[in-house]
Amino acid sequence: MAPQHLCSLKGFVLLASSVLLLLSGPVCPSDLDSSVPPEPSLTLETPQAGAPVILLCRAPEGHSGVLFELYRERKMVDSMRFQQETENARFTVREEGGGDSRELYCCMYHDRHRRRSVFSSPYLELEWGPGARDWADLLPAPLLSELALDPGDEEVILECKGLQSYPGAEFTLFHLGSTDPLTVRHAPATRSVVRFHLSVRQPHPTPYQCQYSVLLGPDRKQSERSHALTLTGLTGTNLMTDVAPRPPPPSGAPDWPLITGCVSAALLFLVVLAGLAIALHRRVKALAEKRKKREEVRFWQHLHSTDHILDLTLRRGSIGSLEWGDSPSARLRTSSQSTQCPLSTFQNPAVS
Repeated sequence: MAPQHLCSLKGFVLLASSVLLLLSGPVCPSDLDSSVPPEPSLTLETPQAGAPVILLCRAPEGHSGVLFELYRERKMVDSMRFQQETENARFTVREEGGGDSRELYCCMYHDRHRRRSVFSSPYLELEWGPGARDWADLLPAPLLSELALDPGDEEVILECKGLQSYPGAEFTLFHLGSTDPLTVRHAPATRSVVRFHLSVRQPHPTPYQCQYSVLLGPDRKQSERSHALTLTGLTGTNLMTDVAPRPPPPSGAPDWPLITGCVSAALLFLVVLAGLAIALHRRVKALAEKRKKREEVRFWQHLHSTDHILDLTLRRGSIGSLEWGDSPSARLRTSSQSTQCPLSTFQNPAVS
């Protein structure tokens, strides 16, 4: 194969491969596990009257640990080790000393690779003493999470999930450290979860917290606030109270982007095949022409190298007698006679 044809064919194949890769979209690498596990959440479980306070240290969804540690103001006060990985651990805390006091607690966990997570945040504050709030009046804190954000969408969805034993609860969304509710939503009668829709409009980097309340008897009891959640990938958020969630596309509707991409890929594949066929045809044609030229050169070389002298030797023959007629006995005999001049003047001159 000629070098120029080989280079052009390789360049065409590389160009077609690059276009195919561009149409198929960027190749997304697999998500690698971070060297540091994400932070857990520390919440207060509902205690019985007169019972000790129980703190629940829970690892994020999809993560687990074999060792959980409880800290009071950065000093470890308790730890729990498990033979197998688990998602949470419960710690019992009691009042130490007398009088009014406030204590800040946080927790962390170790995974099976002995990697330590970061500390839970914010700190969980417990009040002790006569002026402290009755812990039996508080319900367990809900779980606030951020759902997947669509890159082409300008809104993010927060999901606040309470206890399943309290369906139809009233959920409230707050900014961290604020007592003014941003919005209030009621869960369906058979569910204990609501969703808050936020859109990117104004700078608002403050983390969010949610809380729920239920009617137990004549009184309404509230839960502890959830852990603070900072939105990822957004410069700011502003609550949208008038925008309803986007309805999902009907199941029977065709996915036009997918169809367009498939058709484009098929057309590009056909173009590549056609290009390869044309290049192969040209290559075969060039080889056939070269072979024909070589045969012509070989023919002329053979022709020039051959001796072209013809044997034209004349043989001496007698023409004295010729046979005429159909009979073999019929012969014409000739004899050489002297040529007689028809001019009689020179033979017999007139006598004067």
